[in-house]
Amino acid sequence: MVKTLLVALSALLIVALPAVSVAQMTNAPGFSFSPAQPITSSAGYFSGCVFEPTLTVGYKRLGLNFNSPVAARQVLREIFPGFPLFQQYASLLDVYPLDIKLEKANLLMGGLGLRISNPRSGLAGFFNVFASSPRSVSLTSSTGPGIGQIPPEAVSWSGSQFQWSQYDLGGSYRLRAGLGVIGGVKFERSSVKFSEPEPAPGYTRFVSLFRRQTATFPNYGGDFQLLFTKPYVGIEVFGSYFKGSLLVGAANADLRIPLRLNHRGAYIGFTLRPFLPLGFGVRNLAEQATYSMKQPGVFVEANLESNFTVRQGLDINLWVQGAVTRVRGDGDVSLNGKTTGFFRIFRFPFRFPTSFSDGATAESTINQYDLGCGANASLRF
Repeated sequence: MVKTLLVALSALLIVALPAVSVAQMTNAPGFSFSPAQPITSSAGYFSGCVFEPTLTVGYKRLGLNFNSPVAARQVLREIFPGFPLFQQYASLLDVYPLDIKLEKANLLMGGLGLRISNPRSGLAGFFNVFASSPRSVSLTSSTGPGIGQIPPEAVSWSGSQFQWSQYDLGGSYRLRAGLGVIGGVKFERSSVKFSEPEPAPGYTRFVSLFRRQTATFPNYGGDFQLLFTKPYVGIEVFGSYFKGSLLVGAANADLRIPLRLNHRGAYIGFTLRPFLPLGFGVRNLAEQATYSMKQPGVFVEANLESNFTVRQGLDINLWVQGAVTRVRGDGDVSLNGKTTGFFRIFRFPFRFPTSFSDGATAESTINQYDLGCGANASLRF
């Protein structure tokens, strides 16, 4: 997407540059707050318009929490036909409430943008794209599937390649000197794959004739995927060397968190080896509990910029930004998996594969905050 934007900006500049001339006009008070005189286009539909491509760099701190208090329910399935043995171990994730938090999301970000404004009419349109560099984060689940632990332990995961991006498309209108209205839509995406649970869940359930063995699940992990669509309106205020805005709008969330648990070996059973080649139990577990939420919410965002003119047509801006987003509504958990019961005598194994599924719904919440600061450079054509 960034490459596509660069190509579009280059094409726009190639078309606009041959037709530009120096316009000796006074900046509209409160709209073009740079004291520099812009070079304006005199061609066709863009007559008198000001073009401002922008390059942005900065820092963003992002925090997020998802809570889904579904009613805990054990998933029971008959593993050995006709025998109610090990039914409670068909699923280890079961249907369980989840409270997961994103931590340590300190991001370096950059962006490109283009603003086209007409000082005479007070109208302007803009498009911006921002993205963070991939980095490692931490996720903590204070409440989640117990996997044999009662009460369940808090689990922390390492998240690799966390990425955040945002596309912002909108327009503004100058009401009077120093005051304007703004509206648009933001598309915001966060995603990360997490693994390496600490502590690794496990329990002592596999019994031999003389000792008990512990089954552990170090590959317990999943993905975090969140998309916000945020239509908004707001006000802008201007001064000679600053610009501020306050935005409010809807935050339509599309959240998906699949938790995966896989274990190829036996995780519950009994054996008489090495004296007798006899054993039975359950093995080859593969299951996924997917927590999802598609609900509308609200967000509030505040922005402040301070402007410095380096030379005619080139401005440097320092900016700070803060936003809070809250979504509340029905969230779902969907559980699917399979496992295999086995009975072995001598070299003759008997296998009993079984599958299971379940789900639940509960009123869930998403809370997100982000704080950012940085600088941008803008050319004015």
